[in-house]
Amino acid sequence: MTDWNSVSVKTPPTLKPLVPADIRTHLNLGTADATDDYLNLLIDAAIAQVDGGADGIGYAMLAQTWLLTFDNFKWSSPIDLLGWPVNNLVSIKYAENEQSEIQTLNPNLYSLVKERTIAQVYPINTDGEWSYWPTDLDYRPGKVQVEYTLGAASAADVPADLKMALLMMIGKWFMAREGLVSMNLSEIPSGSTAILNKYRWGAAAA
Repeated sequence: MTDWNSVSVKTPPTLKPLVPADIRTHLNLGTADATDDYLNLLIDAAIAQVDGGADGIGYAMLAQTWLLTFDNFKWSSPIDLLGWPVNNLVSIKYAENEQSEIQTLNPNLYSLVKERTIAQVYPINTDGEWSYWPTDLDYRPGKVQVEYTLGAASAADVPADLKMALLMMIGKWFMAREGLVSMNLSEIPSGSTAILNKYRWGAAAA
């Protein structure tokens, strides 16, 4: 079972894959007006169905930084990075015991393999050969911290079908806005569900 509680968004994206003008075009709403505040609310609600893993599908649409924490290294096993698409590994930090300070692992001692749906980090030695993670560490909850970046640099780089899934969700919510008191904003049109499942973390590896 994937523990999405072990990962958090350290630096959220500063951009959005859609803007109110995109919604207006999709719904043929005309020029901008006070409704844009409401459209931004719907955009944020749709993004929440995608970004992140606890509530979303584990896909990071736009540039952001995540922090994965766990209690100990698993000797020579690779570290699975939750979420995708992963861009770069920023750092791996850990503490040897309760009293020691957090230290940064030498980047020459691991290698990121990101050309998969599930990106993994492998321990290597200074010669680039297979190795193992630091051992004999005392138990300390959350003492291993892996920071990495995900997502596209611009909204133009977000997959078109994923944007369409957002538009379908927003369109449904907007057209049913009079009934939102009894309607859950997490209700997703079937067409959107099919697209979201395509981009769900780990789907291509299943």
